[in-house]
Amino acid sequence: MSLRMLRQRATGGALVRFAVEGVRFLERPDGTPYIQMDVADFSDVATLRWWCDWRQPSVQYPSGDDAFQAVITHRCLDGRLWLDSDEVARISNDELYRGGPMFLSRTHVPEGAYPALEKLVAIFNGIKTASIREFVGRVLTDQHIARRFVRCRASANHHHHERGGLLMHSVGVAERCLSCSSGLERSLHEVVIAAALLHDIGKLETVGEGPKRPPLAPWVHHEALTLEILAPHLHWLDGEWPHGAVLLRHCLTWYSTKPAGFAGFVGADLIRAMDGIDVGIGMGKGSGEARFEPFRNPLRKQ
Repeated sequence: MSLRMLRQRATGGALVRFAVEGVRFLERPDGTPYIQMDVADFSDVATLRWWCDWRQPSVQYPSGDDAFQAVITHRCLDGRLWLDSDEVARISNDELYRGGPMFLSRTHVPEGAYPALEKLVAIFNGIKTASIREFVGRVLTDQHIARRFVRCRASANHHHHERGGLLMHSVGVAERCLSCSSGLERSLHEVVIAAALLHDIGKLETVGEGPKRPPLAPWVHHEALTLEILAPHLHWLDGEWPHGAVLLRHCLTWYSTKPAGFAGFVGADLIRAMDGIDVGIGMGKGSGEARFEPFRNPLRKQ
């Protein structure tokens, strides 16, 4: 259950899963020890009091590197959600991957990108092909990727250039591909959605959160870095569904060469087209006031 859903429920017990943002080791006036944690998921933030004796060596202290779950009671006080639990436990990696972006902390996402984060979770929850769902879940819970992904810009001064712009653009492309690829077999349809969500992940190394661009920006196209960043997770997918891993790589690289013909898999063409449409809408060209723009220099300043 998400923290937002919990806020809307009457007081009672519920199982919640969350990321930990901060930990304090406290004592009640009578000397009873407890751990107080700031926790969050994609939907909300809360304060959790774990009623345990933190002085005991058997207690595994929470950290921000893992996801946790607890059976809690809750209440709202002055707009803040308060949780109480007698036991907090780390969740397994399998559960982590199945949850994927649901464990992305709202506190790390720029406010303007909140709606995109909600849509990302909805899109992820719609993926039913087990290998693709876990692949995307692995990427979006990778500590070296996830937090940067939700804060990165999509460009320095072009489309979606605000912080969180990469998340907004990626979700926009994926939403458009959802409607356009529905005629494909389900597993192939979901390859397209996964590729749409991750097609610009290389911009973590070429655009960044800003305002100063990373050193690689003038030298390496982000498409090449997309494959490098995703390599460990693509190798995992190679072992689970080799054909799907091949198609994903095709979708992630086809449009970067700007070929004149069509791709071997229509999903790559869909991503190329929907990417262009989302860029145009993001630049205000949906108003009908587009201006002529020459083809960009090969050393792009995107």
